[in-house]
Amino acid sequence: MSNIGYIDNALRSEAIGLLDLTKDDLVIRPNPFTENPTISYRLATTGRAQLRVSDAQGRAMGTLLDAGMREGQHTMVWNTTGMAAGTYWLTLTLDGDRITEQAVKVE
Repeated sequence: MSNIGYIDNALRSEAIGLLDLTKDDLVIRPNPFTENPTISYRLATTGRAQLRVSDAQGRAMGTLLDAGMREGQHTMVWNTTGMAAGTYWLTLTLDGDRITEQAVKVE
């Protein structure tokens, strides 16, 4: 799988202390978007975090993040330059706990 996107050099985190991943723990803004939305996510604990992108049919497209991360709030910019308009799925996994959100790119 190729890496698409990048983690903003100003990756931020602050401890929050949540118990499990919930719908509010992965936010894509704006959504729908034209280019380069911001992805915000909260991690309840320190651990291995992965953020993967799939197309509308669920086919894996790439990995935005695969790293050990501290608990807390994190933000990154998703570089979608060159990606076609359409529906995508972002899946955030933290040590086996998973949440998936839909992202829609428009022209």
